[in-house]
Amino acid sequence: MVELNGNTVRWPKHAKLHQRWRRVTDAATVRRLGLWARTLPCLDSFGYQMEHIAFRTLTVPFYADHTILELGVPERFEPGFGVVAHLVPGLEVDGSDDAAPVLLNLTSPPIHEVNARLPIRLDDPAAAIAYLRFFCAYVWGEDGGFWIVDTPGDVPWDCPRDAAPRREAEAAIQPARFIEAAPDHFRIDATVLYARALFRAKFKVQRTGMVEMMDDEPVSGDLPIMADKHDGPVRLIG
Repeated sequence: MVELNGNTVRWPKHAKLHQRWRRVTDAATVRRLGLWARTLPCLDSFGYQMEHIAFRTLTVPFYADHTILELGVPERFEPGFGVVAHLVPGLEVDGSDDAAPVLLNLTSPPIHEVNARLPIRLDDPAAAIAYLRFFCAYVWGEDGGFWIVDTPGDVPWDCPRDAAPRREAEAAIQPARFIEAAPDHFRIDATVLYARALFRAKFKVQRTGMVEMMDDEPVSGDLPIMADKHDGPVRLIG
């Protein structure tokens, strides 16, 4: 799944949340980010090809001044790809208190800490759905992420297109939709991929950023997909 073109890494198709990402291409910025990435304890030059590192960003509607920054790097001894995510103010990673990146380590405390420090903006259903998608992607359970699935193309299938389990699951996928708003929260219905199973789930998204799964109903299980893997905060794809 990892293709090298000179020194350019192409992101794997199923890197999740890929629709609106922007590649970082400015040479000076890439050089500065590359020096910073080499200081991260979760990556080391022995296990990863740091000479082929790449960066991309995603602007989100619920944080006014912060951006999701992901770095991707091929594994050195496996045909895979490691992805590490941070929240950063702009693209500044100079180590100052005002510009300190927040590692999204696949648990909820870093996100809640950011929400308590920054003005999180969940003013409308679109922002609430975007936040839910972000929260589920970066807070994992024992068996991986809770991916919000809107279309069959959001699922990392590892089987032919005409395989019966795939056809049946794809027919059941429905995009996330807003149900109702209250003064302190939104209710959202979504299709969720967790481990190798699809669910229809009902969420309560508090305007403070707290997320609660109120109910879930199994749709399909034991699906032929590429399962989530991680090494600490490093998502392993491929």
